[in-house]
Amino acid sequence: MMRALACTLSALALLAGGCQQPTMEQMMAAPERPTQLDQLEPLVGSWESTGSMKMGEHTMSMTGKNTVGWELDRRILVERMEGHSDEGDFKGLGVWVWDDSAKKFRVFWFDNMGGWAVGTVEHDPGDAEWEFRAKSKWPGGQTTAAIGTMTMDGNTMVWKHAEYTDDLARNKIMAMEGTSRRVK
Repeated sequence: MMRALACTLSALALLAGGCQQPTMEQMMAAPERPTQLDQLEPLVGSWESTGSMKMGEHTMSMTGKNTVGWELDRRILVERMEGHSDEGDFKGLGVWVWDDSAKKFRVFWFDNMGGWAVGTVEHDPGDAEWEFRAKSKWPGGQTTAAIGTMTMDGNTMVWKHAEYTDDLARNKIMAMEGTSRRVK
């Protein structure tokens, strides 16, 4: 019994001694910046937008200005937006990151009315279209499924966005579409 215990402890000591722990510098080193983030470069800049939003039978026009730029060593893309609609002024903040595990972009959106959305974006680098899917919470508390597309053509972006009461997109409750043009 003692011999078995001694052999086991000796084996554990040898294993532990052979496992070199990483240094603090090694543990704190940032991984390489994902090259997929470079696909977001066409979004960087200042944009002016016009569009419309339809809810039920009510349609309203919208205008806005967006500034999109890199943050945190070009690892996160941040969008700041100010807009105006027939119903009043609004502001929003968007964040884009690359999720290497899912092989998709993750997007987060927040507005000054208490609404938010969390979703994914898929993009084929050889294609001009981006596809969005998100879960959102409206200021009144309603949770929706959001689906949208954005098509880039140089300094012009055409976007469409709809929100549904369910993930199967059976009951549309809101639709937006518009065009954004780069101003710098």
